[in-house]
Amino acid sequence: MPRKLMLQMHMSIDGYIAGPNNELMEWIVYNFSQDLNDYLSNIKFNDIILGHKLAEGFIPAWQSMPSGTPGKELMVNTPKMVFSTTLQENPWGERVRLLNSGFEDEVGKMKAQDGSEGDVMVYGGVQTVQALIEKGLVDELFLLVEPVALGEGKKLFSSRTSYEVMETKKFECGIAVLHYRKKV
Repeated sequence: MPRKLMLQMHMSIDGYIAGPNNELMEWIVYNFSQDLNDYLSNIKFNDIILGHKLAEGFIPAWQSMPSGTPGKELMVNTPKMVFSTTLQENPWGERVRLLNSGFEDEVGKMKAQDGSEGDVMVYGGVQTVQALIEKGLVDELFLLVEPVALGEGKKLFSSRTSYEVMETKKFECGIAVLHYRKKV
């Protein structure tokens, strides 16, 4: 069985994944409750895909977290592929592969690998996930719906796409997770 490409993304209750000026993090609840940490730790993957703008904050933030922080070892040690059309040099070291072109082809190759090797998780950024969804490459969505309305901003979808509900779950910190699978 081939690998799945899963997307985990924070979303406001009014459906935005970033503010109008690409604000990605300022509105997110960071004090995850233990029940949410437990839920997220049960989503198994062994590769991470990031857009370079998100990677600039994501990679150093996880590296600088105190030892024992839930998810730190996974996020630091999991191989990553960062897509960028502008970066020419990789500032993050050997566990991160920088890709400047052929992004969809490379993701397709990753997905075609044997699923016993584990699945692939994409965290963003906005342009990266929109391109992957538009190309039909995202198999599952884990949308972390934040208890905030942004009023305007960037949407996840730019065209009609059909998914089926796998699970909905509310957590003590106020976040709800909506888990969807692409309809075939």
